[in-house]
Amino acid sequence: SSLPEIANALRRFLHILRDGGGLAPSSLKSLRVMLCQRFLTEQLDFTKIAKEVVKVSDFAELLDHVIMPADSHGKIGGKGAGLLLAYWIMSRPQGDRDTMPPVKMPRTWFMASDAVLDFLDYNDLEDVWEQKYKDISTIRREYPNVVQLFKNSAFPPDLVQGLAMALDDLGETPIIVR
Repeated sequence: SSLPEIANALRRFLHILRDGGGLAPSSLKSLRVMLCQRFLTEQLDFTKIAKEVVKVSDFAELLDHVIMPADSHGKIGGKGAGLLLAYWIMSRPQGDRDTMPPVKMPRTWFMASDAVLDFLDYNDLEDVWEQKYKDISTIRREYPNVVQLFKNSAFPPDLVQGLAMALDDLGETPIIVR
């Protein structure tokens, strides 16, 4: 299923059963594992930790801040997943941290990993992927051409819409792009 399809199903699920209330604990844990693996990573060490601190509703909030192609099947990527896991760990009450001030994460938007592929496909730039297999002197020689190709390219409409939503949400505050 695509990310938008899963996002819609997740919102319906949360509307019916707020954060999985009424599900057997094993079913709820299984759901959290599947959501982690689908949206974040399939790395077992990550999932082992995340399944204990993440809530189902965290994924609905996440999906409201993902820029993605309409038929996206990507994830949010390793750095984004790590940032979220750290935030989820630090924002959950746990013994000695109960006296700590709440952890704040700035408003954050994520781009699905397949958005880059969508951009390349939209602009017929699939050949750019071959750059990583070329020797360094060829890469340096072709670099100015690659820069021009990207400067003269356009974002697909889905990504333009998602980026516009993110910019509207972020307002006039300075932004950091990674």
